[in-house]
Amino acid sequence: TLSEIATMAGVTPSTVSRALNPAASHLLSKKTSERILALCDHVGYRPSLLARGTATGFTYKVAMILHDMEKDLNAHDWNRITCATSAFLQESGYSLVLLRTSEKGTSMDMQVSHFLMSGIADAYITSPSMLKNNTLEMLNSLKSPLFVICEHGVPFPVSDGVLRSDADAFKQVWSRIPKEMHGKICFLSTINDNTQRLLTNIKRAAWDLGIDANNAISTLSLARTSKVPAMEYAEAYHQTKKMIKSFNQFDFVWCISDFFALGVKDALTECGRCPGKDVFILGYGDLETFPGVSEKPVLSTISANTHEIARNMCSVIMKKLDGEHTDIVTVKSSFISRSTF
Repeated sequence: TLSEIATMAGVTPSTVSRALNPAASHLLSKKTSERILALCDHVGYRPSLLARGTATGFTYKVAMILHDMEKDLNAHDWNRITCATSAFLQESGYSLVLLRTSEKGTSMDMQVSHFLMSGIADAYITSPSMLKNNTLEMLNSLKSPLFVICEHGVPFPVSDGVLRSDADAFKQVWSRIPKEMHGKICFLSTINDNTQRLLTNIKRAAWDLGIDANNAISTLSLARTSKVPAMEYAEAYHQTKKMIKSFNQFDFVWCISDFFALGVKDALTECGRCPGKDVFILGYGDLETFPGVSEKPVLSTISANTHEIARNMCSVIMKKLDGEHTDIVTVKSSFISRSTF
């Protein structure tokens, strides 16, 4: 037991508790903490989470609710956020639980409802798209803290969470584009609400700098046949080669994703244009720094700063669970200049 470990170590039970709590171990000297941990390892002791939860009324779990889990985790930004969130929560003595919902009324959705009503976690994380079904209704009825990771330009649906802002990064990009290139900029995207919102934010950043966005940037749409992000590269590559005459009218290609941008870059290179010299390409998402993608990133891009999103999200959650006042935290995206711009 905790008391027995304290007796063996010659310290108080509260000291042992601090040594075993990642969020409180810094209150002890490194020597004391390491000595207690070594003793606990030797006898194979760790406090029972079940007993701890019974005593405190906490589960020491935070649940992330996803609807299209395969798609979400296949998107490298959400993948990064999920991994970093798990790591930050573990530092505070919490674990991350993934809950997968389905269409309203299905057995899977009903099972999630059972989990939520049984109090499976102390707090919940989700995205705005998840709040279109009955999830928010269930969470509100439980009075459980809900935190949302919200994209730039999306109305914030709850009072706590992290808002990603691209405004400053977009302004930085516009400030680097020569005026003589205005009118020769194309926004490369697929046709849907998300890309139109992104274009609106790009134009708003231009207008804030006194640039006539409607005349400065045009839209070039590509057909998308797959919902898998990795397929965007192949689709962009092949369609760029088919539409090379249209692409040759532009000196700057602003893409909705790094997958698109890399496909465009390779296609234009094969067609005789030199990215970074006679045509400039900007992506979105900082894909090349994702583990295993590229040892030498070349694509200029907008990074969502997923590590900071996760860190701020976990900080807000811990404050909320400690009874402190919390609010929406804004995390600014960053423009990363590489060889293509």
